[in-house]
Amino acid sequence: MAFPATPLDLGVELLVDGVYTDITQYVRAASGITIQRGRSDWGREVDPGQCTLTVENTDGRFAPRNPSSPYFGQIGRNTPIRIVTNEGSAHADFFGTAGNKITTPDNAALDITGDIDIRFDFQPDSWNVGTEYELLGKWNTTGNQRSWYITGGSTGVFTLHWSSTGSNDLSAVSTVNGMDAPDLRQAFRITLDVNNGSGGYTVTFYRSDTIDGTWEQYDQVVTTSGTTSIFSSTAQVEVGDLASLSNSPFSGRFYEIRILNGIGGSEVANPDFTAQDVGDTSFADTAGRTWTLAGGALLRNRQIRFYGEITEWPPRWQAGGFDVTSTLQISGYFRRLKTGADPLESALRRTLPSTDDLLGYWPLEDAQGADNAASAFPSGKPAPVSGFSFAQESGLASSAALPSLLTGATARFTPRTGTGGGWTVACVFKTGSLPATQTEILRVNVKSSGIGYCVLYASTSAIRLQVYDTDGTSLNFANFTTAGAITAFANQWNQLRIRAADNGSDVDFTVNWINEDASDSWFLTTTSTGVAPGNVASVQIVGLSADLIGLNLGHMIVVDADNTFAFNDPIDGFSGETANNRVGRVIREEGIGFIVVDGALTRSSELVGPQRVQRLFDIIQNATDADGGIFYERRTQRGVVYRDRATLENQTPWLTLPYSKVMAPLEPTDDDQHIQNDVTVSRTDGSSARVEQDEATEPLNTAEPGDNPNAVGRYAASYSLDLDNDGQCEQIAAWKLHLGTWDESRYPVVRVNLARNPELIDAATRVDIGDRIQITDPPAWLPPGTIDLMVQGYTEKMDQYSWTIEYNCTPYGPWTIGVTDTDTARANTAGCELAEALDTTETSVDVLTTVEPRWIDSATYPGDFPFDIVIGGEVMTVTACTGTTTSQTFTVTRSVNGVVKSHSTGDAVSLAVPTYVAL
Repeated sequence: MAFPATPLDLGVELLVDGVYTDITQYVRAASGITIQRGRSDWGREVDPGQCTLTVENTDGRFAPRNPSSPYFGQIGRNTPIRIVTNEGSAHADFFGTAGNKITTPDNAALDITGDIDIRFDFQPDSWNVGTEYELLGKWNTTGNQRSWYITGGSTGVFTLHWSSTGSNDLSAVSTVNGMDAPDLRQAFRITLDVNNGSGGYTVTFYRSDTIDGTWEQYDQVVTTSGTTSIFSSTAQVEVGDLASLSNSPFSGRFYEIRILNGIGGSEVANPDFTAQDVGDTSFADTAGRTWTLAGGALLRNRQIRFYGEITEWPPRWQAGGFDVTSTLQISGYFRRLKTGADPLESALRRTLPSTDDLLGYWPLEDAQGADNAASAFPSGKPAPVSGFSFAQESGLASSAALPSLLTGATARFTPRTGTGGGWTVACVFKTGSLPATQTEILRVNVKSSGIGYCVLYASTSAIRLQVYDTDGTSLNFANFTTAGAITAFANQWNQLRIRAADNGSDVDFTVNWINEDASDSWFLTTTSTGVAPGNVASVQIVGLSADLIGLNLGHMIVVDADNTFAFNDPIDGFSGETANNRVGRVIREEGIGFIVVDGALTRSSELVGPQRVQRLFDIIQNATDADGGIFYERRTQRGVVYRDRATLENQTPWLTLPYSKVMAPLEPTDDDQHIQNDVTVSRTDGSSARVEQDEATEPLNTAEPGDNPNAVGRYAASYSLDLDNDGQCEQIAAWKLHLGTWDESRYPVVRVNLARNPELIDAATRVDIGDRIQITDPPAWLPPGTIDLMVQGYTEKMDQYSWTIEYNCTPYGPWTIGVTDTDTARANTAGCELAEALDTTETSVDVLTTVEPRWIDSATYPGDFPFDIVIGGEVMTVTACTGTTTSQTFTVTRSVNGVVKSHSTGDAVSLAVPTYVAL
């Protein structure tokens, strides 16, 4: 028997000495467990998760400083803990260990030689680039019994392998990462058309929310070198680990697999693990295949409901030392992430140390008063400097403040010795006005080559790179006299590269300067004969001329290669990268477990501006604000999730509740908490755009309340966002106006009682932050139609005999946006009204379009009927429309939403579900 007929199978696991230890027996059941995740219904930032539970502490085991505790020295502040349940449907669990698998023997039905269609619903624990995971296949190298198999994760994508002979290995790799992230459940489909009719074969990759959902093709690989086939092998089908392969065994969960003979053909194997009993070790699927678990793979229903860190272990007891307990205060990872006070190092400082073949790096981001430039290279030498006024120039967004150089400034940067095959010296710089005569800026001293040094000069007439021998005699030089090149060199931030490349018995010396925004790029080259590149002995500033006073310099690197592109991405602070790439990159750099849920298959996330020197949380939150996504904690382990805006739109509801299964009270709220009808969006260090809802016919418009029922007065809101360009401001302002003028009641809390409705456990516990839920069949006293909501957070309460989830919700309506070339993508009328009064039963409706264009007519557009309109709250289905002028007649089905009423001439007519254009 299962919950609620038996007590809730609830577990609490504490990380003790690196091992999760079950402490459920000490949890005070009567006190229950309360979990809070997400944000309040209109909160901007997601709050740190919270969990409270009470443990019995008579023996002091949960007192970290008690030496009598069996956990003494192994627990303390921020000890990880997780809450688990074992309820709901089963799944197949794999643990990334060789031999963890589920198999079915070879069968004639499985010996597919032509087209194949493979579908699977799964949830990986990890999806690491550089690691290739074995998922499933029919493949045995012994005796050349190879048919096909699928791997995933190597480059964030899937690979289908197949053999046409039993010994060869053909493959097709998806070039697009269709897997949103680990720790998320998704369904995938891979098809192989062995003869595409064009002399080749086609492998196609699809994804969907569920295995029964609508498949979305996200990539296609077509090989035209000939048709193919699949070898009919005697290998068994293996899931989770393939004995003949040496890749990483899968870690995670499989929910269902379907193998079809032919694309969209008959199912020859279809193990549905969710339909099995927990603990089964063998079962038959509906296609007749028998599946057997091996090597520790399990059929179980375990799920982690919360991961957190214990911030407080306060002991409590009654007088006399009776009933000693400790109510643990547990926080999600955001608590530490949000309280981090120190800003991250600059984008350049974080990026350049990973440069290939790096021999030396001096950021020059030192504090005022420094008399050496610290090295950021392991075991690197600090650079002695003089005349450097540190922390003066902060105009480069990708860097902390850099020094200004005074008259006579000197410096010597000494790198490690390279291989002698070529070298590059690179840095960022900004000059003031250039002097009239050639003036030395930078010198590179060379050893072991026949070259003494090379010097970069600049003046208003030329940029010069000059090469000298060891005696100081000029060997060769090159001048750049183009006016545009000289202009680009001065008065702005540039990256500078001085390079030496081996050219047989000669050496090519090149200088490049590239503007911060990459709008200008210049280079000049000069060749020294009969010499070798040698190695960089040092980079020098030799008594800076007064003509160059105020020169700014930073991020000096020396590289053991004749070129480097290390500055190309970070020099502008990665400006122009997408919000989800920004979040993923900085989180990855910090070594934090993360998920980026990416809607790139529909639209990429918003482009963001430069990454500034800020706290990690602020960098991520700024990218989140620019895109309009949600940034929150992982539910199952330490880490974070970024869900971009596109993934919030047009979702399939994860939970659909009949009103009868909603726990009372369900209380709609009509207030002005979310209204913003006058929105200004500014780009940080840029321009701005303002939009407002000022049309009298528009809901929640800015007019003063009075005769116009749509008027609410002005609700102004301003946003300063880290955007990539000024052109984004107007569109984002319009989107925020759309969200802020959505005229619908909101349901701040929706409660579900899983003890009374255990059939909802699977769906209700799958819901996470940003997901869509719906309530159907609302009572007569509420507005008709489905209540459509987005979950912003939830509170979960559980003990032995009760289990409730309270979802914090906002209206989902504004997130339903138009998709072109679909039956539902219809633009609303700009203005239409009834041309006659209607009683409660009339089905012929005369309308007048007051602002063209008119409605489509069914004679010209028969395939675009029917569609729904709304008049005075009554939804009607239009089955036909006659007339090709602004006066038209609809044939309708009345009272589709249960509203029965009459209507007056002049009442507004509009689409019941109009299409909105997404950001």
